[in-house]
Amino acid sequence: IIDEPEHYKLPPGILLDGRHNKYGVSWAHQYHCLRMLRDEFWAHVENRSTLIGLTLDDDHTVPDVVKLTHLDHCHGYLLQAILCNMDMTIEYPTGLGVSHGTIDGAGIAHTCTKRVSLSSTA
Repeated sequence: IIDEPEHYKLPPGILLDGRHNKYGVSWAHQYHCLRMLRDEFWAHVENRSTLIGLTLDDDHTVPDVVKLTHLDHCHGYLLQAILCNMDMTIEYPTGLGVSHGTIDGAGIAHTCTKRVSLSSTA
């Protein structure tokens, strides 16, 4: 929730308590998408995919095309995030990952983008 979003020149957010001041942050959206893709991957592995016949409650079923579109959106959104924040760390085989002799990033130190606390941005 952002009080006075116009002060930050933001367009209207989601309506909450009579005000359009609810917003999201990219990392949370990215994490949601990553979790969704991971959950669906394991559902396929375990032959329990939720892509077909997912119900929200007793009265509402999510159309299959909506679920597929959501997964496709998440893939594109994460691709955009990766390309916008390219980590240029050089990786090499370390023998620490699942497949020895391959480049999997295991044990390689990466330089992360500096995180700013939410309280310091207000």
